[in-house]
Amino acid sequence: MKTTASACGKVILFGEHAVVYNSPAIAAPVISVHANVSIAESEKFILDARNYSREINLSKEHLEKSDSLFASQETIFSTLKHFKLGKRQKIRIIIDSEIPIEAGLGSGAAVAIAIIRAISVHFKKKISNNDLYDLAFKTEELHHGTPSGVDPTVIINEKPVFFKKDPKTLELLTLKNPIQLVIADTGVQSKTSEVVADVKKNNHDEEFAEIRILTEQARDLIESGEVLRLGPLMDDNHELLKTIGVSSPELDKLVDAAREAGAIGAKLSGAGRGGHIIALADENSKAIGNALMDAGAHRVFYTEIK
Repeated sequence: MKTTASACGKVILFGEHAVVYNSPAIAAPVISVHANVSIAESEKFILDARNYSREINLSKEHLEKSDSLFASQETIFSTLKHFKLGKRQKIRIIIDSEIPIEAGLGSGAAVAIAIIRAISVHFKKKISNNDLYDLAFKTEELHHGTPSGVDPTVIINEKPVFFKKDPKTLELLTLKNPIQLVIADTGVQSKTSEVVADVKKNNHDEEFAEIRILTEQARDLIESGEVLRLGPLMDDNHELLKTIGVSSPELDKLVDAAREAGAIGAKLSGAGRGGHIIALADENSKAIGNALMDAGAHRVFYTEIK
């Protein structure tokens, strides 16, 4: 018997970094890419991470925190404990994710949620969205130290969200018109926890206040259907992120290339210093994508947010 489950990726449209300091953020699912997890019967308790080309005997091996698969191992153990299942199951858990790692597309949360969902289905256990969030958030803490919680929130709901950390605010956004995005990966990995910690060393209250205003304006435009007016707000948000020191030459080059190819607006998305940019398109997604590849993008994704 084989069980499968998946979880989508995510992008932050507005508000990254400021969200850690109690400003809102807008995030959206990227349905075009998934973390996929399957469970098959096995004589051993195996974690088979295809995207890492590794197998781990979970009955015997205890990974160090520095190991790239430590968080996945802990997700498996905490999920089994949640369902009151033992740690010595005779199963093979296979992770095969399309989502780039350490690129700001929510890979860590997506893999965790796909693992939890797969275990839930395989062992015929029901799980509420609240419990799913709590388990995934524990994984996010391993990845990011002090996460905002926006990644598991948007991935679980598979809807655009207006999110605030404290007091916790979650509004599912209703879009009158879809948003066409081109996502370009720099191919440069970046650890969110390290970038967030570096930003924390300096006072950026002024920039965060401006990002907050942009994010609130963006919510109004999204809900009123004026999505093409988001472009200048994205450009302004990118400049503020540059000011706080989280952009990079690779990101700036792709942002410039997207704008030159006709993007209505473009910005880095996520922690920065690597990862990806997002570009707002009208009817010219493919032309923008081609220009981004020519400018050195590692890969390009197309998505429509509804």
